[in-house]
Amino acid sequence: MWEFVNGVTGNFSRRPPRRTSKAHMLPTLLIGAGVGIATWEVVKRRMAHTAAQESEHDDAILDVVTE
Repeated sequence: MWEFVNGVTGNFSRRPPRRTSKAHMLPTLLIGAGVGIATWEVVKRRMAHTAAQESEHDDAILDVVTE
């Protein structure tokens, strides 16, 4: 049985190397960059929105304390 298992696994290790097509690399890189930029913009807007809410909350607390 082990001879069979070793024979099967030996066939997997002798596969030819995978060649990447250069024609597909550029669109893949552009899509990846677009997704990364869009994600960054969403994160940046959420951080700015959260900071603005905290600032308004802090201003309201200061108004109450100074009255």
